[in-house]
Amino acid sequence: MMQIRIGVLGIGDITKRRFLPALKKSSTCSLAGIAVATVEERNQYIPVPMDKRNDETKRSKAINLAYEYSFAVFDSYESLIRSREVDAVYIPLPPALHYYWGKRALEEGKHVIMEKPFTTYCGHTGELLELAKKRGLSVLENYGFQFHSQMEKIRQLVNSKEIGNCKLIKVSFGFPKRDDSDFRYVKELGGGALLDCGGYTLKAASMFLGESMEIVSSVLLPMEGHDVDGFGAVTAKNHGGTIAQLSFGMDNQYKCELELWGTKGIINAPRIFTAPPDLSVPLRVTRGANSEEFFIQEDDQFLKMIEKLHECVMERNIREHFYKSIQSQSQYVDLVRKMNGESE
Repeated sequence: MMQIRIGVLGIGDITKRRFLPALKKSSTCSLAGIAVATVEERNQYIPVPMDKRNDETKRSKAINLAYEYSFAVFDSYESLIRSREVDAVYIPLPPALHYYWGKRALEEGKHVIMEKPFTTYCGHTGELLELAKKRGLSVLENYGFQFHSQMEKIRQLVNSKEIGNCKLIKVSFGFPKRDDSDFRYVKELGGGALLDCGGYTLKAASMFLGESMEIVSSVLLPMEGHDVDGFGAVTAKNHGGTIAQLSFGMDNQYKCELELWGTKGIINAPRIFTAPPDLSVPLRVTRGANSEEFFIQEDDQFLKMIEKLHECVMERNIREHFYKSIQSQSQYVDLVRKMNGESE
């Protein structure tokens, strides 16, 4: 079986906590190395200066991780992207950097796993997808929850009419305020609730509403003290008569929930987006006065996403599915922004 060698741009929290442990378990992909940006790379493409001390700290972290995972440490993003020892690039950088580094990776013939959102603008997403198609390269957007086994179980329950005809989908994702320096609160870095937690809710809605999903209305509220949206709500529907109500925020009590309300019952999934690999995920199905709670076995959605990259590389029809899925997601986000007076 062909092994896909993955290189990672940067040493972020998500890389250390979720991506590297999952990649270590993969039978189809391996870790080629991690790159630490030069000061020039960061200051050229990120409008937030990085001093030399910060640069050295990140390099030290990369070296320490290299001992644990046995990988190479590249001294710049460019050197990793150009390396012949790298087949694919994982890009967990702030959203404003996704377009530039995604384009560079594709130009060098690398497959790409992009942290969400794929880019900050629909036009940029389309450009990268066209480049990937032209070169026969695979791209994934890391909404890992779509690969978790709880999603398959929920779809089975819906398709088998366990709750009758689904009339309403409610999706909520929000978390408490983080440190003011977090990129989520910096407009120039692609911050804002819509691009962060809001994207999850749109993705989940589209998975149940299907290709006929339409955005009916939306509102984005400003984040106090920051030039980004901090809370939002969206209403969507499809041609089958199902409505979705979505809510998301970055200064809230933590909530990560999907509810499907049908003519005969309700499905509730309280850990739909962020289930860690060692958690048995609870699902509750209510029919009339009877409520049944059961647990989905432990599952690693990051590992499944990594394995999906291998499938995309091997199968053209799978690649094309994700081209279309990523483009649709970007269009939904773009429409919400335009409805609230924002443009590319």
